[in-house]
Amino acid sequence: MELQMVQQGRYSWRTNSSNDVWYIYIHFMELQMVRQFQVAINGKALTTVTPEYLKPVTVASLPTSGNNRMNVTITAMSQSTLPPFLNAIEVFHAIDLPNSPTHLDDVTGINSIKTIYGVAIDDWQGDPCVPVFFIWSFLNCSKDDTPRIISLNLSSSNLKGSIATSFSSLTALVSLDLSFNELSGQIPEFFADMPNLRIFLDGNPNLCRQDSNCNQDRSKKKNTVVPAVAATVGSLALVFFLICAIVVIRKRRKKIEEINTGSMEVTASKEPRSKEVSEPSTGTGFNEGRLVIGKNRPFTSAEVLSITANFRTVIGEGGFGNVFLGTLDDGWKVAVKVLSQSSKQGYKEFQAEECLATQVGRGKRQGMGDHSMKSTFGMTASLEALELAPDAR
Repeated sequence: MELQMVQQGRYSWRTNSSNDVWYIYIHFMELQMVRQFQVAINGKALTTVTPEYLKPVTVASLPTSGNNRMNVTITAMSQSTLPPFLNAIEVFHAIDLPNSPTHLDDVTGINSIKTIYGVAIDDWQGDPCVPVFFIWSFLNCSKDDTPRIISLNLSSSNLKGSIATSFSSLTALVSLDLSFNELSGQIPEFFADMPNLRIFLDGNPNLCRQDSNCNQDRSKKKNTVVPAVAATVGSLALVFFLICAIVVIRKRRKKIEEINTGSMEVTASKEPRSKEVSEPSTGTGFNEGRLVIGKNRPFTSAEVLSITANFRTVIGEGGFGNVFLGTLDDGWKVAVKVLSQSSKQGYKEFQAEECLATQVGRGKRQGMGDHSMKSTFGMTASLEALELAPDAR
C-alpha cells in the first residue's frame, strides 16, 4: 500500500479489493493559533476537530471498506484563520486468519491454570494454538477449524497445591503430564469424564490415589503427633544427661591430671579458732592453745614450699624421712613431714600413720590431714600443728 498526498489536505491509497477492511487513526496537535477543520473518509464527514494548544488529538475511524481507493480529506472550516494540518496518520489493513481462534473453553482453562500455578513461560501469551507458528510451548493443538488443546506437559514445573478444576475445561485432552511436582490432596473425579485422557502423576508423594488413603494418612498424622513430641522430649533429656555426664567426667579427669602433673595437695582445712582452744593462756610455760585444722583444707605444692621456706629448716627425722619447720599465714608453727624416696616404709604405711595421728593425737600435736598427695617434687608430705612456747611463735 502506498499513501499519497493528492493535494493539500487530501490523502489517498489504492486497495487490492473492495472487500478489504481498513482502520484509520489520524493525529493532530496545535502549535500556533486556534484552528478548526473537518475530517472525512471517502467523502463522508467523520468529525470536526478544534485542537487546543499543545494538546494532542486522535481521530479514529470505524472499520471501513467497499472501495478500490481510500481517501482521507481534511478541510478548514470558515471561521478558521489557518489552513488544516496533519501530524500523523496510521492505516491498518485487517487480514483474515486461515484458522479460527482456539476454542473458548480451552483458552479460559489454560489461562486459569497459568494464573493458579504461576506458570512463567515466555510464549504463554495470546492465543494458545493460533497462528500455528506461534503455538504455546509444552502443548499441542488439533488441526480442526476451531483448534483444541489435545496435550499438555507440565512435568517438573514446580506446581504446588491441589489439582485445579480448571483442567476440566480442557475436554479434548488426550495426554496430561503432571509428574514430579508438589501436588497434594485427592485426584479430582472429573478426570473420569475424560475417557480418552492419559494422565501421569508420578513423583507427587503427597497426592492421594484414593479417598481412603487420604483419610488414613490424616489419622496417622494425628496419631503420631504425641509420640513425636514424646520422642523429642526424651531425646532432649538424654542429650542433657550425656552433657552433664561429660562435664563431670572431664572435671574428674582434670583433677587427676592436676595431681599427676604436679599439684601437691595436703588435705587439711583451717577452721576458725574458738577462745577455748586458740587463745594463748596467761600463765607461764607452754601455750595450751592449739590450731584446729579440719580434713578438707587443700595445700598446693607452691603453698607447702612457702610454708617451709623451700624446706629450709629441718627440725627432725623419722623412719619416713625428714621433718621441716613451717609457718602458716597467721603465724602458727607447723611441722611438715616428708616421705623420703629412700625410706623403707611405703606410702600406704605413711598415710596410715597420719590417719592414726589424726584420730588419737600424738602428744600435744593435732593431725592436719587424713591423706597426702604426691607432688611434682616426687615426695609426699603431711602437715602437723606444733605447740610451741609463746615466744617461739
